[in-house]
Amino acid sequence: MPLLATVPAAKVEGRRPVTVDHPGSPAAEAFRGLRTSVQFLGIDRPLKVIEVTSAVPGEGKTTTASNLAVVLARAGQRVCLVDCDLRRARQHVVFEVPSEPGFTSVVMGSATLQESLRRVPGEDRLYLLPAGPPPPNPSELLSSSRVQQVFDALTAPGAFDVVIVDAPPVLPFSDAVVLAGRVDGLLLVLAAAQSRRHHVTKVLHTLGLVSAPVAGFVLNKAKTSSSIGKGYQGYGYSEYGGYDEPAAAPNAER
Repeated sequence: MPLLATVPAAKVEGRRPVTVDHPGSPAAEAFRGLRTSVQFLGIDRPLKVIEVTSAVPGEGKTTTASNLAVVLARAGQRVCLVDCDLRRARQHVVFEVPSEPGFTSVVMGSATLQESLRRVPGEDRLYLLPAGPPPPNPSELLSSSRVQQVFDALTAPGAFDVVIVDAPPVLPFSDAVVLAGRVDGLLLVLAAAQSRRHHVTKVLHTLGLVSAPVAGFVLNKAKTSSSIGKGYQGYGYSEYGGYDEPAAAPNAER
């Protein structure tokens, strides 16, 4: 499987995407490279719905999803970022918009899609469908036929060119595997010097059992000596506090 992009570690303030606050940084340039890779993957068969996930928490899948959505929108595409991480939703925090109503509201029928979509401030072509109220049974909700109806509505003619789905990590939950059957392509985010080989092997085996359309890898948090640019360390922010995550390097920013 191809390595679609190597994203160098970048020191950023707060949680906002580096492509928004530091568009000239090496990390932002790497995400633009990822955009190009994704666009080439869609030459033969358009990738309308793209799932972004990781093996375990803390590898940067939410960061990757948000930045990919921004650079795709700035390239002229109409993009919807859907937060399907119903266990630890973060995209509404990243883009500083209300979390409800959202995706679960639309699936449950308590709000319409138009009521739940949020235009991202400062981005004319980017919309966010936040996660909405957390359900007691995320996997069952994601298995419902209503989820496919939401995706169909988002990709209908005249709606969005691309839908980016921020999914939970694969190993702790079955949610990402359930979603894999509803998407056109899946990006697996790995963290340099952090992701474990046996985790990646298990993820690929699990996704292979359901014939998930894994398009390639994104290597996140790469050391500057092995990636573009210098002076960016400790990129991103911690996700899913409380899980057994690999320890950071002694001098890494968390």
